[in-house]
Amino acid sequence: MAVEVHHVNVALFWVDNVGNVIDKNDPNTKLDDIRRASSQEHRVMTNTAGAAATANSAGHPTVATYLEAEASDDFSLAYMDQYQIVTHKITGSNTGG
Repeated sequence: MAVEVHHVNVALFWVDNVGNVIDKNDPNTKLDDIRRASSQEHRVMTNTAGAAATANSAGHPTVATYLEAEASDDFSLAYMDQYQIVTHKITGSNTGG
C-alpha cells in the first residue's frame, strides 16, 4: 500500500473581468492592470517544483476547480484551510504478509 500526497498553497489573487489572474511579478503587468482588476479570488498557487509538482495546480485554478480535478484523479481531500490544501490517494493493496 502506498499513499501519494499533494500539498498546494492557496493565495488571494487579483483577477480581471474574464477570470484571468493578474500576476504582479510579470514584467508585462502594468499598475493600471491591477487597478482595473474586477475582484480578488482565492486561487491555488501553481506548484511545479520537481518531485512535488502538482499537475492540477497549473494556471492558478480556483479552489473548486482544483478539488474537482484532484477528485477525478482519485485524490481525496485530507485538509484544507485558507492557506493550503492537502489531498491524498491510497494505491495498492493492504494484504499484509
